[in-house]
Amino acid sequence: MCNMKSVVKYTLILQVVFQIHLFGQEENNSNDSILPLEVVIDQALKHSPLLCMYESYCAKSKLEMTLQKYAWMKDIAVTADSKYGRYGNLQPMDQLSLGYGAGFVIKVPLTAILGKNERKHMAQVDYDASKYQFESVKEELIKNIIKQYNDVLLLKARLRIKTESTELSRINQEISYKQLQNKEITFNQYAQIQEIYFAEKERLEITKNEYKTAWLILKQITGLSNI
Repeated sequence: MCNMKSVVKYTLILQVVFQIHLFGQEENNSNDSILPLEVVIDQALKHSPLLCMYESYCAKSKLEMTLQKYAWMKDIAVTADSKYGRYGNLQPMDQLSLGYGAGFVIKVPLTAILGKNERKHMAQVDYDASKYQFESVKEELIKNIIKQYNDVLLLKARLRIKTESTELSRINQEISYKQLQNKEITFNQYAQIQEIYFAEKERLEITKNEYKTAWLILKQITGLSNI
């Protein structure tokens, strides 16, 4: 009788090991593949909405700096004048010329000249500042991608472990049910095993949610639909 129980016990153990092995293979085959970190960073620098926004700011500052070189010309005024009649002073003997007269006058306000270099320098400073801001945002983006990428890998590994642990708990729960039917364990012992199984299932769902959230955050900060 003892030998028969030992055979049943070892058979159940082998069944557990075999099912976990098969489950692990299925889990590995169904796991989402993650692109290498270098590829993710490279693609993110091209598609990140945040980086594209600051790149637009940089381009706008450069355009404003270029326009500032010609901004002083908008204050220039050109006037033309033409006359017909006698020319000279008021003395009768001097009023000997009769004909046409024309001229052009260019008016440049002092404000267009004074401060011109300062305005150009200010535009250059704004452009340089936008470039430094772009590089700063780019560096911060890369740091966030590296951190979030490793968080995804960690949670993926934790999910695999938690899935195998839950599967083991499930098989143990099935075995304990058979043992309860055979009166090899008490109902309280079976209830404890059930409680452990449900606790494992709850922790598995929590880990799944954490992994999914980390994955979505990585997609959001990189601007990529597939990673």
